[in-house]
Amino acid sequence: ATVSGVLEQGGKLTFNTRLVPDEVSIVNRNFTNGLGQKMIWFDSLGGWVADTEVLQSTYERISKSNPSDIRNPKHPVDSVTWYDATKFCSRFTMFERALGNVPDGYVYRLPTDAEWSEFAGETSLNNAITSAYTRYRSSRPAGSVAPNNYGLYDIRGNLTEWVQDWYSQQILNRAEKEGARTRPE
Repeated sequence: ATVSGVLEQGGKLTFNTRLVPDEVSIVNRNFTNGLGQKMIWFDSLGGWVADTEVLQSTYERISKSNPSDIRNPKHPVDSVTWYDATKFCSRFTMFERALGNVPDGYVYRLPTDAEWSEFAGETSLNNAITSAYTRYRSSRPAGSVAPNNYGLYDIRGNLTEWVQDWYSQQILNRAEKEGARTRPE
């Protein structure tokens, strides 16, 4: 903290203080964000992953709207475009930064396809909400099934997941079939 003050004879002493978070104590550990969601640290990412999908209540608080077809504040938000999701990440970063939860250089963002594949870990579709074995007519409350080996819930099978990059094996296969050279990355 930096402390400064002005003292005039016979006057009151007033201090202005600016607290600066110690970023070393913020990174490399799990924490709970400003809306109560547990954030899990991944060394390989050098950042955090939320333990559940974004709840409708969280999305509504940050975006001031809820586009979900199946309304329930404890369900993950649905019916959002990729652009809506990235805009939410930007707004959530500003919200968390104001609370001092996001160190400089860190932002909320969608994971890449490769990161998402890593986070899925050993998750099986056998117990997934929308697996071939268990089909529901709608999403379920976030965290309805046991977490995976990393402590992440519903990483496979509650709703379709958006990722930051645009990967499509179908498009790659078609491009290669038509003679294009592709790069898997």
